[in-house]
Amino acid sequence: MFDLFPQDYTETIRFLIACLSPEPVSLDVDAWRARVDGYRLAAYAVDHGTAGLLRRRLAGLDLLPPLALARLDSVQRQNDTFTRLVVAELVRLLESAHRRHLPLIPIKGPLLSSLLYDDPALRISGDLDLLTTPETMPAALEWLGTQDYEAVESDAAARHSVVFQHHHSRLIIELHEMLLPPVYDGLMDDAGVWRRLQTLPAFEREIQTLSPPDLLLYLCLHGSKHCWFRLSWIVDIAFYVQRVPPLDWENLLAEASRRGSRRMLLLGLRLAQVCWQIPLPTTVTRQMQADAPLEMLTTQVMSRLFAPDSLAAFTDPKFYHPFQMALLERESHRERYRKAYPNTATGAPPV
Repeated sequence: MFDLFPQDYTETIRFLIACLSPEPVSLDVDAWRARVDGYRLAAYAVDHGTAGLLRRRLAGLDLLPPLALARLDSVQRQNDTFTRLVVAELVRLLESAHRRHLPLIPIKGPLLSSLLYDDPALRISGDLDLLTTPETMPAALEWLGTQDYEAVESDAAARHSVVFQHHHSRLIIELHEMLLPPVYDGLMDDAGVWRRLQTLPAFEREIQTLSPPDLLLYLCLHGSKHCWFRLSWIVDIAFYVQRVPPLDWENLLAEASRRGSRRMLLLGLRLAQVCWQIPLPTTVTRQMQADAPLEMLTTQVMSRLFAPDSLAAFTDPKFYHPFQMALLERESHRERYRKAYPNTATGAPPV
């Protein structure tokens, strides 16, 4: 599918994808130097949230022009500073919530970055996502207000999250009571995830988060909800499959099938397979081959991923809504989506 990329920069994109492989690959710098546009390479990495990963991979290699290298270094320094703030605040809030017996776990963010990349700052994010339960959401909202945060935006349309900003640091926190907006209700077992939490050693303590199968499914649903417009989300899937202990794929696929989210799971895995040929069990690849719309959806993502103004291409309602409808496997889910977005030619995406 590399022939879907912009022709002028196909080799640069190929090189970026090679650098982001979860399995270290040998890079012949002399062979690549004449074929790679260093400035475009840095721009792609920044746009797709992979500047830190690319910089780590190119350490010690004389490939990028000084200005391109300086851009990557600047982005990573900013993210290092931001991550230190986020980690300190995450630890403080988790300890405070624990004292108040409030169920609260981080999703994505520096904890996921530590799990996948052994570095909390390599996965770039702009806020901190925290999950509580629908039952404890009112108490969590009140509590967060006592922690120097002010609600600045409520997801009134989706009614599943509230955005807070810290009075002094300006850190943004998105507090969720469900993992996905209600238009996707039921695609994950929001109640069951709390019974299956895993505990990870991180930041000199133990922190709970989603179990391995729940986290992989969530990452695939999150990427699908956004039409996979950012390469870093696909990188996460590839690293997750390679780094996390073996999953019970049969149970994961069965759970996703029961909930109508199997195609979203398969799409995330297929995109990672296309980019890095990650090894997947036969039970997964057979279901990929049997899912007729999957290759069309994969092609639609790959053809837009590096297109000029790719974000606009992904979020154009004329593309976004039909893409989401094709992801939804059950007519009941599609009907709910149609009711939520009756005018799919102009309705804003639920992102």
